[in-house]
Amino acid sequence: MVGTSDTKTSEDNNFSLSLWLTQDNFFGFYPEVRGTYLLSPDVAVAFRGAYFTDIRGVSDEAGSPGKNPMTQLDAGFKLWGLERRLAVTAMVGAVHGQVLSSGKLSSEGRGTAFEGVVPSLRVEYTGSTLEGGGLVEWYKSIRSEIGNVPGSDTGGTRDFLHWWTYGGYRATTIISAGVHYEQLLTTRDSAFPGAQRDYYRWLGGYAELKLPRQTLLRFTAGKDFFEGGDFYRFAFAKTF
Repeated sequence: MVGTSDTKTSEDNNFSLSLWLTQDNFFGFYPEVRGTYLLSPDVAVAFRGAYFTDIRGVSDEAGSPGKNPMTQLDAGFKLWGLERRLAVTAMVGAVHGQVLSSGKLSSEGRGTAFEGVVPSLRVEYTGSTLEGGGLVEWYKSIRSEIGNVPGSDTGGTRDFLHWWTYGGYRATTIISAGVHYEQLLTTRDSAFPGAQRDYYRWLGGYAELKLPRQTLLRFTAGKDFFEGGDFYRFAFAKTF
């Protein structure tokens, strides 16, 4: 019984799970689950599941945003270096919904399983006074389901490139603030003629609180330099 208990405790210590709740004015509200399982002190299996409840920023040919839920599931590896100040996570995921596979988005929110694949790379650095990092993900459609390109018998599809980077100063172990830049664009879009485009280019600032009990709060806001107007994002995270 003692051996069984010790084994269970060791496995529990190797496993980490975080719940993220995020809302912004493009992707809407999206809860995420992120987890790792240590294979060695500096190598872990990593996974992520996210549900984008209503992506308002992607519209159909008529310009109507419709209702665009999307589920994303990723798996890969996470590596640490520089005495765990640096973390690199590489994953490949699958997307389920209609944003990639639909030439004409359905207002009823119809979805397609395994509509696309998503390779991604995330880098994070947390030092005693400085922090920074970034993410790049490429959303590649592999199915075509709803709506055809005008004059064609094939369905329209989209591929997206999404990336962001940030850098900031840690005033204390709890409070940090800095600059955030983010861009989303289509690298290919056959939904309708002239559809390939940038969706946003955000530049702004962020403030973050790393609270006790492994709780995080972050607010990011600034200017959209592509369409004008403002952007904002609020995130809450809890690690168990």
